[in-house]
Amino acid sequence: MSVKIETYLNQLSVGFVENSNKVYKPYRALFKMGKVVIDVIEQKIFSQSWVKVDHISQVTVLVGMLNLVNDLDEPRCREIVNKIIELGCEDEVRRKLLLVIQFSVSDFYIFDFRGLKVFVSKKLKRLNYIEAKMKKWLSVVPEDDLSGMERMYVVPPISDDYRGLYMPILCYSEVHWDCPSIPFNPFAWVYLYSIEKTTFHEIGHHLHRHTFGHDPEQEKEANIYAFKMLSKSHYILFEILKWLAFTYKK
Repeated sequence: MSVKIETYLNQLSVGFVENSNKVYKPYRALFKMGKVVIDVIEQKIFSQSWVKVDHISQVTVLVGMLNLVNDLDEPRCREIVNKIIELGCEDEVRRKLLLVIQFSVSDFYIFDFRGLKVFVSKKLKRLNYIEAKMKKWLSVVPEDDLSGMERMYVVPPISDDYRGLYMPILCYSEVHWDCPSIPFNPFAWVYLYSIEKTTFHEIGHHLHRHTFGHDPEQEKEANIYAFKMLSKSHYILFEILKWLAFTYKK
């Protein structure tokens, strides 16, 4: 077991340094092994001093390893991070370490749908309403399309540059919820339609097992899937639009 762990950790380190898809297989393998890998990772981390870092790649590997520990055991990850800081580390190392532990499971309202765990940020309002909407949208998705997806995060908007993302390492997605929380908002349906499309779009990335990066072909495939699901979710609307398009062509 220990030899396997060491092998996967070495492969993972190479993937982190190269910023390549070489991280996928070892990360998932180590995640499936469970908490047994944490002791080995901790030993590696404290085999060197973080007071002075010679190469940025060392920090990249450190942060990547701690993200894995955090996915396996949040309290243990916090212990390791606090110990590194107590022993002393560079300011940049400290900043990145704190980013790893900034979110906790306790910050989310969690529900399960067909084996998919959905984490809704408690910063959002009307959590029951969000849960109902997400379940309604996800019910349109074929069960096989969700197979292998570990989790989905629903969070407040983080960036103006994107509305969601897919993380292929652990197969989870993130959807930004920007619908106004005011009940009976006349424009709410516009926001909800956009969030629904983003949800399907990120599932499309998962279905096609897309990799990191903004690739036009991958985005096209995800969009095709999103509109396919939207046409099922809003069948009558899409049929009316088809009829109007046909009538206009005539």
